[in-house]
Amino acid sequence: MDYEQKFFEKVWKNVGDWKNQGGAYRTKISDQIVDEFIDYLKEQKITKGTVLDIGCGGGRHVVSFSKRNYSVTGIDYSNSAVILAERLCKEFGLSAELEAVDFLKYKPKDEKQFRISLDIGCLHHLRKKYWNRFRDQVYRLLQKEGYFCLVVLGSESKGIRGYGSGQDKTYILDNGHYTKFFSRKELLDLFEPYFSIEKCFSVSRGKSKQFWVLYMKKLNIVKN
Repeated sequence: MDYEQKFFEKVWKNVGDWKNQGGAYRTKISDQIVDEFIDYLKEQKITKGTVLDIGCGGGRHVVSFSKRNYSVTGIDYSNSAVILAERLCKEFGLSAELEAVDFLKYKPKDEKQFRISLDIGCLHHLRKKYWNRFRDQVYRLLQKEGYFCLVVLGSESKGIRGYGSGQDKTYILDNGHYTKFFSRKELLDLFEPYFSIEKCFSVSRGKSKQFWVLYMKKLNIVKN
C-alpha cells in the first residue's frame, strides 16, 4: 500500500458510517459539476449506458448516475471508501458494481468498455510519472467515441499553504501527500492527442481553489 492509498484509507475510515461526513468530497451530496456533466450528456442524446467512476470515494456520483438509470461501476483504492459507497447505494435502493482497486491496475470483467467515465479529483494526486499511464488507461477503457469528464486542481489557485505567491513549484508535498496544480496547457498537452476537448473551463471554489473541468471525447486514432 503506497502513501496516497494509506492517506485516503485513513480519510474514509474517519468518515465512519457516514457519521463524520463533511468537507469537499466526504459527503453524500453530488457535486454540481457532475450534475452539469450529466445534463451535457443528455444534450448529446446519451441518457443511458455504462459509466466508470474513477476514485468513486463514498459513492455520491455513483448514486447520481444510477438514479438516472445508467449502469455504473465505481472503483477506489480505499476499501473503506468502497464500503461507504455500498452503504450509500443501499440507502437509495440502487445497485452498482463497486470494487476496491488501483485504477492503473484495474481490469474490468469480460474486457468491458465504458460509454462514460469520470475522474473528480484523482489525477491531481498522481505523480507525473503516472500521468501517461492514467491517460492510456482511461482511453483503453472507453468505448469508441466515449466521453470522459475530468476535474483537477488548477494553477490559478491562490492562498493555499505551500502553493502560490513566491513558490517556484506547481505542486504541494505535505508529509508525503502529493497535490498537483495543473495549468490548462499541461492538460491539453496530455490529453489532446487522444481525445477531442469538447469543453474546457475554470471553476472557483471558495476564495482559494481553482479547478479545471474538461469534457472529452475519445478519438479513434490510437490503438487500444
